[in-house]
Amino acid sequence: MKKHFGVMIDCSRNGVMKPARIKYLIDLLVKMGYNTLMLYTEDTYEVENQPLFGYMRGRYTIEELTDLVEYADSKGVEMIPCIQTLAHLPRIFQWPVYQEFNDIKDILLVDDDRTYELIEDMFRTLRKSYKTDLIHIGMDEAFSVGLGKHLRQFGFEDRYKLLTRHIGKVVELAKKYNFKPMMWGDMFFHLACGDYSTDDTDVISKEVADLVPKDLELVYWDYFATNKERYDNMIKAYSKFNNKIWFAGSGVAYAGITPHIECSLMFEKPAMESCRENGIDNVLITIWGDDGQETSQFTVLPVLLYAAEIYRGNDDLDSIKAKFKELFDIEFDDMLLLDLPSTVLVENNEGNMDKIMLFADPFLGFYDCRVRADKSEEALYKEFAERLKPHTSHPEFGYLFEVAETLCRVLEYKYTLGVRTREGYKNNDVKYVIERYKKCEELIMDFYNAMKKRWYIEEKPFGFEVIDIRLGGLKQRLIHCREVLEQFDRGEIQKIEELEVEVIQTGKGSQINEWMHLVTANYMEKL
Repeated sequence: MKKHFGVMIDCSRNGVMKPARIKYLIDLLVKMGYNTLMLYTEDTYEVENQPLFGYMRGRYTIEELTDLVEYADSKGVEMIPCIQTLAHLPRIFQWPVYQEFNDIKDILLVDDDRTYELIEDMFRTLRKSYKTDLIHIGMDEAFSVGLGKHLRQFGFEDRYKLLTRHIGKVVELAKKYNFKPMMWGDMFFHLACGDYSTDDTDVISKEVADLVPKDLELVYWDYFATNKERYDNMIKAYSKFNNKIWFAGSGVAYAGITPHIECSLMFEKPAMESCRENGIDNVLITIWGDDGQETSQFTVLPVLLYAAEIYRGNDDLDSIKAKFKELFDIEFDDMLLLDLPSTVLVENNEGNMDKIMLFADPFLGFYDCRVRADKSEEALYKEFAERLKPHTSHPEFGYLFEVAETLCRVLEYKYTLGVRTREGYKNNDVKYVIERYKKCEELIMDFYNAMKKRWYIEEKPFGFEVIDIRLGGLKQRLIHCREVLEQFDRGEIQKIEELEVEVIQTGKGSQINEWMHLVTANYMEKL
């Protein structure tokens, strides 16, 4: 039976990778010894009879997927569809036709005929493009399943039984189109212990295990553990199901605007060692794009090679680095420099301060407590930009370094802007601060252009409007704040109300990665 060692790339968080770029990725994966590729598509693929499914989201057409499957097959890579059939379908519910069978939040209404008509349309359409008999049906993080419209219509029901009844229906639909399904396994653990992982290897009872169809394969995902024992214990816990087990680790490209390569290496070493020792034959490295695909998935190429080599039993870092240089014509350690913007750590070890402080509002001051007393971040980001600059000319990956370098140029001025604004206001001397605002406005455009270049190399154009809105909104907010400071400097206003409010250390910002929760205390979404 074939062993799968593959990569799953996120094509649902606004960035839908261009087919030509996917072919390029396939070529790179083959070099590293991968034989499987999944495109994670929530609603970003064509579904017959569903014209609003993925509408204006850059969805892949049947023809595009068919061509990609053929190309992958010619390179010895099996493409497996990776979709959602319960939760994680937030964007379809903006359309009234799908709101009618929305249980709650991003979850389909279990037991509603329209849910299964949609899912059958998914399978029928995908079968036209894919050769494989495998399909990933998702079903992760459906925390509120049965607690919305289903609860109002049918009353409360044991949610294990509700979940497994839905799984059973979906599995039968998959079989109808000659698909063998797999799903993320975390919901069984969430319902058992309240989390996706546990040290209790017996947390899954025989009664629960018996509810799961035996021909359903389960995917144990774990992206954060640095100790091998955690992976060993979870694999033992999954073995209670008597279902085939896959493992999914991650190259972290989802926690800010720049990657977290070194963290990923720490996670993947014990994960791959555990998989190898516990006989897990099917392994995925996921590359998620949470909150808008702000980070290029190509930034984590070092993680992909490292994970593959560790799984094969090679833990000699020097030889891995030499192989990386041979394959990609760039030093492994040079790619690690892409981490730099995210490495300005403070207490609590936030690892995405690049994004937090880029979008932090300088008048509201939510994150001013993250700035060091000596404002040494300004010098650090200047140094980081200089270290990144020489690599922007690399023929293949230079554009990735352009994003990181221009971001550091912005953060040299923007990171401490809130603190400097309040200090200047308190001292009734804002001229120096006004000049920093002007410099920020100028540098944001350089960063914007680098982001746009990266996007149009890698992604379909759909979704970039969100980057336009975010960076355009940031620039306009800085212009507005600067103009208010100029009015204050000229004596046209006597006070700036936002700067009169005492900043309270709320804890807001720790590891936060959602733009809408970074930029304001006011409404950005329906609660």
